[in-house]
Amino acid sequence: MEEREEFAERYGTTPLEFNEWLDMLKKAGARNITYEFDEWSKPEMFWKIREDRDVKHRFFTMSIAERIKTVARICQEYGLKGVLKAMQNERILFKAVLSGKIGYCLFKGEK
Repeated sequence: MEEREEFAERYGTTPLEFNEWLDMLKKAGARNITYEFDEWSKPEMFWKIREDRDVKHRFFTMSIAERIKTVARICQEYGLKGVLKAMQNERILFKAVLSGKIGYCLFKGEK
């Protein structure tokens, strides 16, 4: 399975390249499109995802309370197998972000 297809299957959405997003916005009729790509696409920016604190390790992207609540919800809905799958997905996502395979970009346009 191609990596892009695997991400789509794993996360329920297909990651798009910068130019694909730009083309899609233009096709939708957006004008005056501005974007912040370089700054947000850097892997080190991943650690800046919490406004209230610096994140030093992927485990701490959520607070302990948030993590417990999330794990409880997943377990209630999908059982232990679901929790293990979510943890596996999380590791794969973080690895992809930190290796620079996927990143963030902010777009703004007018319709």
